[in-house]
Amino acid sequence: MNVETKLGGDLLCEPHQLLFQYTSGNLCVLIEDVKGIGWKSKVSSQQIPEDHVWNAPYSLNCSFTFEQLNYSAGATHSPLSCALHIYQVDGDQQTLFISTESRKSPRTAILSSNGHLINNFRLSATTKKHLCSLLDVPQPRGNDWRMLAQRLAVDRYATYFTNKISPTEQILQLWEARQTDTNSVGELMNCLRVMGRTDAAALIEKEAGAWL
Repeated sequence: MNVETKLGGDLLCEPHQLLFQYTSGNLCVLIEDVKGIGWKSKVSSQQIPEDHVWNAPYSLNCSFTFEQLNYSAGATHSPLSCALHIYQVDGDQQTLFISTESRKSPRTAILSSNGHLINNFRLSATTKKHLCSLLDVPQPRGNDWRMLAQRLAVDRYATYFTNKISPTEQILQLWEARQTDTNSVGELMNCLRVMGRTDAAALIEKEAGAWL
């Protein structure tokens, strides 16, 4: 919880314990009963392999991304609520009921498995996908996701990033959750230029346009 709090997350419910049994299967997390005008989860369930739970050298993390569709400036924000089921395939189940108050700018939010909401996203899903395709690929000079993590001061989580399908996606999620400055996207673009990744910087510039 300390990590999410430092990144600007809010605790939406008290942590709960789950009896995790050996040989009872993977740890499953399921989102159901999403309520609130326009809110939608990109995925509804995730699984963490059983051996990862027992042998992972780092803290396990599971996150879900919610988007408020058809959001427009000045529109009334609808609170988000849902049921979060955590269980093993052949084991016990814990159900958490999550609810949050309206946010100032809740276009996108990340709900972590321990009940935190992280928001303040500024890049479109398409742009982030393209950035991941560029920066996930290891470079001889090291100016890939590893250097990005270092420049964004999240390299202490390098082991966690390495074990993800897209390290860049995780880095951008953590970085965006920490930002409060309206110039943060421009700063990210300049960071990529300093890294020598003008190709990645150009993607952001194309989306952001003249407002940077």
